[in-house]
Amino acid sequence: MKIGQFSDSFLPIYDGVGRVVYNYCETIGKKGHECYAIVPFADMGYRGNYPFEIVDFHSRALPTMPQYRTGLPIFDAHYNARLEMIDMDIVHLHSPFIAGMEAVRYAKKKNIPLVGTFHSKFHDDFMQITGQEFLADMGVKRVVSLFNNCTEVWAVSETSAQTLKEYGFEKEIYVIPNGMNTRLISDEKIVKTRKQFNIDERPVLLFVGQMNWKKNILRILEACALLKKASVSVQLILAGQGPHEKEIKEKIN
Repeated sequence: MKIGQFSDSFLPIYDGVGRVVYNYCETIGKKGHECYAIVPFADMGYRGNYPFEIVDFHSRALPTMPQYRTGLPIFDAHYNARLEMIDMDIVHLHSPFIAGMEAVRYAKKKNIPLVGTFHSKFHDDFMQITGQEFLADMGVKRVVSLFNNCTEVWAVSETSAQTLKEYGFEKEIYVIPNGMNTRLISDEKIVKTRKQFNIDERPVLLFVGQMNWKKNILRILEACALLKKASVSVQLILAGQGPHEKEIKEKIN
């Protein structure tokens, strides 16, 4: 099969959606299918040795979030020529923005199935960017409208499925948890990591992700406060960056 993964987030961005899309592309490619990542263009350095093809469109950094990129694929002649040469069997969108709109356009043009995965609490994202409830609500309606074009809609958890329903989506939602690749870590790397980050033998509570309140970090901090109050000795490690990093540090203090 020829499968397209459409996402506004991809390498070299190491956020959750970008990693999920990469894992889809890598796993599908290794299973012997043709997989294509349709994403905004970014400087990734040498792009060889992937078991999938990258079809990217011209893009620019977002003013408020320069780590992310966006563009107008319809005006990118080279991108459109490459995309037209690929006769995909199924399309999978991972974001309701430019790449998601491209997925809908391509699926309709080729009359092929379109799967959409709902990953995030977009209302929170829109509020953070605009600070306006009205604009956040308008953005959520746009998200729902795009997912209504999908042949089948997936959510990464029961909670995210409930969020999409609260946004007004009325069709059936399938809960498909994100897969992940595991790798063995040597004892040498464990010793090196403990030394590098000053980790002792106490139990470790590890959070890896965006430093963003919507990731439920407050609950983690409250849990650690209760453990400390109960004289249970643990180490909390928060790994990542994000818009609320300073606030989270202040809350820890």
